[in-house]
This record gives sequence, structure tokens and C-alpha cells, in this order.
Amino acid sequence: MKLWKKILMGSTSLVAITLLAACGSNSSDSSSSTSSSKGVSGDVTLWVDTQQVPYYKTIAKNFNKKYPDVKVKVQQSPNGSANAKTDVAKDPSKAADVFEVPNDQLGQMADAGYINPLSPDATKTVKNESVAAAVKGVQWKKQLYAFPFAQQAQTLYYNKSKLSAEDVKSWDTLTSKGVVATDFTNAYVAYPVFFSAGTQLYGSTGEDLKGTNINSTKGVDAMKWFAAQKSNKGVMQTTNALNQLKSGKASAILDGPWNASNLKKVLGDNFAVAPYPTITINGKQVQMQAS
Repeated sequence: MKLWKKILMGSTSLVAITLLAACGSNSSDSSSSTSSSKGVSGDVTLWVDTQQVPYYKTIAKNFNKKYPDVKVKVQQSPNGSANAKTDVAKDPSKAADVFEVPNDQLGQMADAGYINPLSPDATKTVKNESVAAAVKGVQWKKQLYAFPFAQQAQTLYYNKSKLSAEDVKSWDTLTSKGVVATDFTNAYVAYPVFFSAGTQLYGSTGEDLKGTNINSTKGVDAMKWFAAQKSNKGVMQTTNALNQLKSGKASAILDGPWNASNLKKVLGDNFAVAPYPTITINGKQVQMQAS
């Protein structure tokens, strides 16, 4: 399994049985390149987000029915999939064989030597079974480094006992009737506002180093919106929005599906989710973009 431990580190997220089967059937310990379970043995460690651990343990259990000699260990990511690059960098030799990581970290991880390109067979599988955008998302310097798993974007979570579905459609209404807890120092929260104002990050393709135009009139419009939030009593700047929601000081937060299970525990029957609201940029109502 040593060969595949190096390759599987490139996974953005697991494709469950498919990925584990690929590990087993192509292992250097196997006497065949087919999916036969004969001679397939070894250890595989997975890092996934907290709420996904039970799900992947079930997958691993089913996988072991066919590959009983492969020991699969499913573990919680040390600091969440969003911080996988940092966790792996601490000691790549001790990192999980397979882990989830946002695709925007793949390039740096590949250049640092933390992950290897997928095998030709795995590359073919990804291209045949994924939409073009997903394939492009796990590509770096014309090679694929991961198995695309899910499209995840931030959204608005709110307490429906305090806010209605209509209230959360507009930022102005939302913050006049409730309190939104968020962290504008987080790029995933800040950049959507710049996008909403019409700026681009690395051009229209996202790969043009000279294509960022935040230093522009549109960028200034976005900064003016941020400045206005400082005096907005319905906006709470915090590095721990979940705690503010739990305490009842906030009625809504900007977060993502990776934290959905925790949000459901906090809000219970009052759990509700909605797309990002519209915001007012330069006097015009525009849709707030999600990253």
C-alpha cells in the first residue's frame, strides 16, 4: 500500500467506495490490476470533517466486506478540512493517506511536494465521471491531483423563530430585524462582497496573475459597504459566530455545509438555511456572491 499512500494524499474528498477500491485494486501488494480482493492488504487512514466520520465509517465497513485485509481508519481532521494544508505541512509523513481539502489549496500542496498527481487510471476515472468544472477544479499544471467530491459554498443559516424567510432575502432587512454574526477578516466572507461589487480575483478565469482589479472604483464601493457595517447594530464582527448564535446574541451567521451538523444542534427545530441576501453597493441592490 506504500505506493498508493503517496498518491491518495491528493484527494480533495473521498469518492467513498470508488476511491478505496482504487487503492486496493491498484496496490503494489496486489497480484492483479483487477478489482479482485486477493492479496490486497495494508492500512489506510482517512481524515474527514467531524460530521462525516460516521458516514465514512459505514463506507469503510462495507468496503471491508470485499477487502477484509485492508485496515481502514477513519479519523476527524485535526483542524477541519479547511486547514488540511497546514495540518499536512506539520509532518507529511504522519498525515492521513486520504484527506479532504479545499481545491484552492491543491496547487500549493503539489508544489510543496505534499501530494502527487493521480495515476493515469484514476485520472481517466475522474474525467469520465465528473463534470468539466469539477475536473478543472482538481487540476494543477495540466495534471489531476484529487477526486472531486462536492461543491460547497457558504450560505446563510438563521434562527427561524427570530427571522422569517422573507427577512433574510435582503441584508438591510436582515440586519434591521436581527443580528448577523460573521468574521469579515476571513477571506471567504470578505471576497464575496468584492465580487458583488463587480471586481475580479485573478481575472475571469481565476488564473490570471494580473487580472485582479480590486484596486478600482468598484473595489472602493465594496470597502465603503464594509465601512458602513461598523455602525450597523445588526452586524456583529466575531471570530466565533457559532458561539454567538448559540448564546442567542446573534440570530444568523454566514457559514458552510461543513458546519451544518453543529448548526442543527445549536438551533434545533429553529434551524433554517437560505441563499446569501442581496446587499446595497453604490446605491444599487445586488446579489451577494458566495465563495
